[in-house]
Amino acid sequence: MFCDLVGSTEMSQHLDPEVLREVNREYQDSVTAAIERFNEWGIDSVSHVPYLLNLMGIEVPALAEIDSGLVGYRTREALVSILLAHGKQGPVVLYINDCHWIDKSSEALLETLIYGAAKNRIIILCTFRPEYVPPWADTVSVNKVWLNLLSLSETKALLADRFAGA
Repeated sequence: MFCDLVGSTEMSQHLDPEVLREVNREYQDSVTAAIERFNEWGIDSVSHVPYLLNLMGIEVPALAEIDSGLVGYRTREALVSILLAHGKQGPVVLYINDCHWIDKSSEALLETLIYGAAKNRIIILCTFRPEYVPPWADTVSVNKVWLNLLSLSETKALLADRFAGA
């Protein structure tokens, strides 16, 4: 969750001004480092950063005039560019749980990543219910691992371990 750092939100009004300045400095340093990394990787940060900021809940006035469908498309394009570029730098594991709830736009983004993942050292691990059949299910680079239901004793052991001392 983000709050504005100018002072207009109730949360920022209760923060120590020095803490607020430090949070702002750290945020600016992080954004600067990310932009530098994007440029090193050959990612067009000028095109992608506004959409990534918007994704994080930071208002980008320039995007207000753009059709929301186009903003969504360009945001997904930015995410794909970053993940594929990161995969060229070193191995990446992308874990997505409950893909059976995925919307069509995100499913298309994931499909794009799957087709580009093999040559970019990206492992994409998705979990979903058996009745869901993703569009990439029969792709050569996809390996399916079926998990059996836990037995009653295995379920009890898992719960006992998980909630021990709770």
